[in-house]
Amino acid sequence: MPNSPEKTTSETGLTIEQKPPNRRGFLKGAAGIVGGVIASTFIEGVQNPNRLTEMQHLNLPEGEGIDTGIGHADFQVQPLPLGKEPVTDWEKALVDTQTGINTRIRGSLDNLPDFHHDYKKHIDVVADDLNNTMFRMSLDFGRLCPKEGEFNHELMGQYIRMIAYCRKRGLQPMVTLHHWPMPLSFCEIQNPKDGKIQKGAWEHPEILKHFRFYIENIIQYFMDPNKVKAALESDPEKTFNPQEIDETIEDGMICKNFITINEPMMHVLTYWGGDFPPFKRGEFTLAQEVLKKLVTPMKLPITKCMKLLRFLHKFVP
Repeated sequence: MPNSPEKTTSETGLTIEQKPPNRRGFLKGAAGIVGGVIASTFIEGVQNPNRLTEMQHLNLPEGEGIDTGIGHADFQVQPLPLGKEPVTDWEKALVDTQTGINTRIRGSLDNLPDFHHDYKKHIDVVADDLNNTMFRMSLDFGRLCPKEGEFNHELMGQYIRMIAYCRKRGLQPMVTLHHWPMPLSFCEIQNPKDGKIQKGAWEHPEILKHFRFYIENIIQYFMDPNKVKAALESDPEKTFNPQEIDETIEDGMICKNFITINEPMMHVLTYWGGDFPPFKRGEFTLAQEVLKKLVTPMKLPITKCMKLLRFLHKFVP
């Protein structure tokens, strides 16, 4: 008799259903074991005072050190839809589970984080209690550009304030430009009742054009001091005083550390094992097509940032 599916619950309250292992999942399971060993070794090193002492005595150039930090994906810390309806594939998967539609994500909406509204207290913990020097966060492609030609300026303003608050607390911000959620409007859903995504957004013929639109808009925010200033001045909580706003603008760039796409191979693996939206399984040919598309967006931000780097050269030696 086959084993029953097991369920594990994360700190965010989401539960992932783990199906019994099979031959197809053997290699995937083996990779997970190796990853677990590596993670355990890392944790042991951090917890072991002797290892920390070794790190403190690394032969680094004078004046150089190791930056430590914590990071998250926007969906991880703000999984609930920001509007009345889900606008990304991940938001849809979460909401579907609450309305009885079967997905591999399980959980209650009563125990989920709300980072967008209480980000300051969490960043304070990173700066004060953890004594970190960096803070990694992501922008949400699907939320910022939910439809063709549409950009959420209000949400981008909130991201700018989060980044600025990191700086205010002495943390170097690091921004991931894309950390998995895709605009739902670029997905194909034939039967709304079962909620199944027939085609993921990366399969859409116009997705690269839309991603370019996204990159162009966020780069404009990072390059335009007036946009940054407007975002900080419009903060309803008045977190930044005029002097802090002026200092942020004079520095020339609110963020200097970027990651293009988080773990791009995970987009491919979801077409193999179906763990994440669009929950495909065994689509090896399709995974290859998606991977080819992913190469272009990874180059795109770099190309766009060349202009940005020329702008930065005025301020950063």
